[in-house]
Amino acid sequence: MKNKITLILSIIFISIVLTSCLNSKQLNENEKYISVSANGEVTLSPDIATFNVQVDETQKTTSLALNEANKKMSQVLKILYKYEIADKDISTNSINLNPQYNWEDGKQILIGQNARQSINVKLKDITKLGKIIDEISEISNINLYSINFDKEDKTMAYQEARALAVKNAIDKAKILTSAANMELGEPISISEGSTPSYVYDRLNSSKMMMAESASYQTQTPTGELTISTSVNIIFEMK
Repeated sequence: MKNKITLILSIIFISIVLTSCLNSKQLNENEKYISVSANGEVTLSPDIATFNVQVDETQKTTSLALNEANKKMSQVLKILYKYEIADKDISTNSINLNPQYNWEDGKQILIGQNARQSINVKLKDITKLGKIIDEISEISNINLYSINFDKEDKTMAYQEARALAVKNAIDKAKILTSAANMELGEPISISEGSTPSYVYDRLNSSKMMMAESASYQTQTPTGELTISTSVNIIFEMK
């Protein structure tokens, strides 16, 4: 008899639990949600520039070629130090020593030994870039390339882009719920839809270079940087 009562109580308990779960499931199914995505973009001006300088010399021997390359690189460094560029902002990209050949009548002819050095430079005062380029250009057989503009600290810009993306998502959700004759509830989840990124806009630079083409001094317009991100937000609807 005791076992019978225990079995009945167990059945009643299981029934209550199943009913509770069913009611909870039905409640969730009856709730209304809206999911929106939005972007946030912030435009800012660069404050640093990076570029590469390469010297390339070919002589009869490796030591002569390296000596000439070192001599020209010393001239480059002298100019960079003149404009107060710190050692920590100048790094070696590569040093290459190779034989140099020409082809004559189908034969490979050794013409000498080649020495090539390349450095990367970070310039924190971009107003000096034009003058640096002009002075480095006075050194013969020199390559200056890969000039890029950037913002040294983009932390605040990323935060502003995220905040703007959330605001745009809320505004979009309000418009959609209002059009559906409903009210926007609390956000249930917020996720970043894409990793924040930035794009350097060279369009403005090109236009400015054309406008200044009559000047004999090198012009270095910086253009703009655009920080961009997106968010996905799920809201309740009332």
